[in-house]
Amino acid sequence: MTCECGLVVKVGTGGEANLMSHRKGSRHRNAMQKLFPDESTKKFMAFSSVPKPEFAPGLSPLLMQLKDAIARIPSTVPKAIPNDTIAMLSTLPVLDSTLDDQWKEVFDPVLNKFLGYGKSVEKIKSEIRTGSYGTDGAYNWLCFCITKAGVGEELLEGKIRQLIGAINELYVLFLTSTVYDDS
Repeated sequence: MTCECGLVVKVGTGGEANLMSHRKGSRHRNAMQKLFPDESTKKFMAFSSVPKPEFAPGLSPLLMQLKDAIARIPSTVPKAIPNDTIAMLSTLPVLDSTLDDQWKEVFDPVLNKFLGYGKSVEKIKSEIRTGSYGTDGAYNWLCFCITKAGVGEELLEGKIRQLIGAINELYVLFLTSTVYDDS
């Protein structure tokens, strides 16, 4: 498998663990420094420096499942940019006490653009991106809805499970492609 640093990494049966080990090593760091000599790109250089969301203790089992799924997202999934569909979940919604039903008027319409009714797992899978504009932002947005905005978890359960399913499929696809990769 070819790493983003340009080096070929033999992942073998170790899969993602071997790739992560490579990314923490000096060969990866040196290759990335050659590709990105600018100081501002240093945070991109090591897998361990990719920010993960802050997970609040005492969250529901469903949010913990989402947290676990996000932690397994393959490093081959690109980081989100502000124009990506998932990025709309990177900005926490503003609570408006004048609205009768914030779920219906604010949260659900935004969430439906990424995880809408009838949207296939394949489509969601193709739109998953990582980082603060991606799954980290979406996780924080969903936690905010449940813990701060008072949205009932039962209203979000189907969509969260759909997102977890799409992430899990990406993970399985990654594992099977690295196991059978001859490079």
